[in-house]
Amino acid sequence: MVHDIRPAVMNAIRSGINRRGALAALLAAIPFASLGPESTSAARNQRQGNRSAKSEGKKRKKARTGPAGPAGAQGPAGERGPAGEQGATGPKAITSPLVERRSQCPLSPSTFPSFCIVSCGAGEIPISGGFEATTGVNVIRSFMRFPSADAWVVAGINTTVQGQTLSAMVYCLPT
Repeated sequence: MVHDIRPAVMNAIRSGINRRGALAALLAAIPFASLGPESTSAARNQRQGNRSAKSEGKKRKKARTGPAGPAGAQGPAGERGPAGEQGATGPKAITSPLVERRSQCPLSPSTFPSFCIVSCGAGEIPISGGFEATTGVNVIRSFMRFPSADAWVVAGINTTVQGQTLSAMVYCLPT
């Protein structure tokens, strides 16, 4: 059986006032690591006695930083392809705001799912979507329509005896 002593090590380092104290606390914690964190902590406190209470009042010195060093040289150019060509360009960043489109669909009482579909306009591509449903509508799935990937589809079931409403939303990116 393997025991993880990392928590005991971290506790020992945190509890030590200096390196020597941390090392002593670490060495005290290692034999008890197999007993679990509670036993390790209790054994460490028993061995340290009042020393841990005394060390709480001491302040640590702040490290001083020197002036910044000179700038380093520019690194080498990135790798090229097998024929010496430049690598592929990364994905295009979204630089324009998304357009939200909605569609409200009435749902009659049923045990079968009804679908609410909303499409992006011409020159837009769907990025994400979602839904809003009135009480009594169980949404089964919310997904982008495939393979065309031109609309958002929401499937829901009206579990009440009255008509309900399901709204589908799609967030479109102008191309």
